[in-house]
Amino acid sequence: MQKNTWKKGIFLLEQYQLLYTNDSIPQINNYAALLTEMQEPEWAMSALQKLAQIIKDYNSDHCLDYAQVQESMGNICLITANISQAKTHFKKAMKIYEDVLADEPDLIEEKYQEIRELCPQVGIALAKNILASKNK
Repeated sequence: MQKNTWKKGIFLLEQYQLLYTNDSIPQINNYAALLTEMQEPEWAMSALQKLAQIIKDYNSDHCLDYAQVQESMGNICLITANISQAKTHFKKAMKIYEDVLADEPDLIEEKYQEIRELCPQVGIALAKNILASKNK
C-alpha cells in the first residue's frame, strides 16, 4: 500500500472521528511503521503522538492501547538511535503492562523479552538499563 493511500485513510478516520476505534489503533501503528521504513520517522512519531493523545482523551494514559503506542514510539526511537527517548517510552509502556497485566506475569515477562530482543540492535547497555527499572 502506498504512503498516500495510508495518509488518506488516516485523514478519513480523523474526518469522521473514528481515530479512537479498535481497528484504527493498529492501522495507525502500521502507518507509523511504514513511515519509519520509508525514512520518515519524524512523521511516524507525530502520528503516534497524536494517537497517544486521542487514547488518553477517550480512555486513559493507563490502558493497554496507550502502552502499545508507547512501545511503538520506543521502537522508532531505537531505530533512530534516540536511546534516552526509547528508554522513556519503554518504561512508560512496561509500567502500564505491569499494572494492567498484574495477574498475568507470563505476559509481562513476554513484553520484557520482546524489548530484550530489540535492544541488541543498539547495545546491551540499554537492555540492562531498561530491565533494571523492573526491579524498582
